[in-house]
Amino acid sequence: MTALARFGGMLTAPRATLRDLSPGTGPRDGLVLLGLYTLAAAVPALGLAIAELVSLGPSTNLVRGVLPLFPWLITSVAIDWCLGTDRAHRTALCMVPMLLIVSVAQVLNIGGPALLGPADASMLLGGAASLVLAIALRNHIAPLPAKSDLSPGPAPAHLSPRTARVAGLGLLALVAVTAARDGVQLARGWSTLAPLGPGEPLPALTVQLLDGGSLSLAALPAGPHLLVFWTTWCGVCRTEMPMLRALHTRYQDRGLQILLVNSDDSPDQAALAAVYRDNNLLGELPVALDAGPLRRALRVRVYPHLVLVDAAGKPVLTHQGAIGERTLARAIESVLPR
Repeated sequence: MTALARFGGMLTAPRATLRDLSPGTGPRDGLVLLGLYTLAAAVPALGLAIAELVSLGPSTNLVRGVLPLFPWLITSVAIDWCLGTDRAHRTALCMVPMLLIVSVAQVLNIGGPALLGPADASMLLGGAASLVLAIALRNHIAPLPAKSDLSPGPAPAHLSPRTARVAGLGLLALVAVTAARDGVQLARGWSTLAPLGPGEPLPALTVQLLDGGSLSLAALPAGPHLLVFWTTWCGVCRTEMPMLRALHTRYQDRGLQILLVNSDDSPDQAALAAVYRDNNLLGELPVALDAGPLRRALRVRVYPHLVLVDAAGKPVLTHQGAIGERTLARAIESVLPR
């Protein structure tokens, strides 16, 4: 039986498909199904990670690119445990329902973004369906015999090869449709996927300051600036605030200016930012309030998000997520006057 018929058979007659397959059949099924799942669910996340790697360099966090694969891997481990070591050779085929559900959801555009979270109900539902299937069929899977006994088994008695192949082709078509759509969208929006990178001009936008007044990015005061996009709910942001205070103390006499850009989506943004500033002893650092235009222009998606601007007003470093104090200090030293 071909892989296509095996995959289709898991949708049309899973009991017959598993019962009569020889133990050595389809050793590559797991890799093939993982590849199909990647095409169905992970193309946007992988494309974004690659775009950021090209734009930002080695500092890019590539883990986000493979996050959509975690539900698949977790479900595989759960099914392995459920089937036991002597039946785990059928784990891959039990994953077919998850591939189907996720593919259908992606085609219908109801799967949400390719990130772990509540929006990925299709991944959770698909994983649950595969696990339930494995539990239901466990007693119909022959234990793995010794290698010397791996002989071809009889053809499935209750499985229509033609029906199985048609179902398998339908599954491949779903994967192809969602992968092609995601690929086209990536190609069309490639230039705007990654955050504003080094060398790109800052947008001519003005932000309001928490203590009153405004600041134009097109006319920053003389000297290098470090723009730090943060939110009150970001744990990494809170952890790095003492580091930013220390860098401010160390480099303010040499012209560095740090601007904390709050990015909370809340009607009480100013009040939240003020309380946060007071609780974290950030009184010496100016806080700007961005209601959305600035972070959209700089394509900020991860917090904290740092943009280091030299004295000429050009970004020289963009960093997403946590950063070490030594790494940031070296970058700051490179733009300060000698």
